[in-house]
Amino acid sequence: MLQTKLGIPALTIYKPNGTVVPEQEMKRSALKSAVQIGLIAVACWNVVGFTSMVLKLPSRGVHHIVGWEKAWEPIHLWLKGVGYDVGDIGYVTARSLRGEPPSEIENVNRAELYYVVIPLNLVQNRSDTPYLLGDFTAGRPTELPPGLVEISEPGNGLVLLRNTLIR
Repeated sequence: MLQTKLGIPALTIYKPNGTVVPEQEMKRSALKSAVQIGLIAVACWNVVGFTSMVLKLPSRGVHHIVGWEKAWEPIHLWLKGVGYDVGDIGYVTARSLRGEPPSEIENVNRAELYYVVIPLNLVQNRSDTPYLLGDFTAGRPTELPPGLVEISEPGNGLVLLRNTLIR
């Protein structure tokens, strides 16, 4: 029986062919197993961390763009129904109809709506388009200018206007 330097019986491991496994090979095997267990532990830690981070994210409906997409949908369906899928669509607000410069929030709204209305091209300060999108989320104008007729008003602050001066 093999013994260690302290007189304790040593663990003897035999290969399938009956020879004794050297101590260095046993250490290498133990180290390899420890590294594999460590890698599995780190992978599990990362999965748990990622999952907990994803669960803390706000729902998709909280994002501004999603709100604009929902507000735009009924107007978009109406425009598709009349065959106006691609082209320019004017952008007006109550302030712009009064001749005032846009506010910061109106600039932000326009930039977000610019993305939402694709493939239409949202253009500001142009009244030569057949349709105009009225962003009246900050308030409605007291009256519309001559030539603009309200076509669709889904009740969310966006209003589709038809320019009757354009044929």
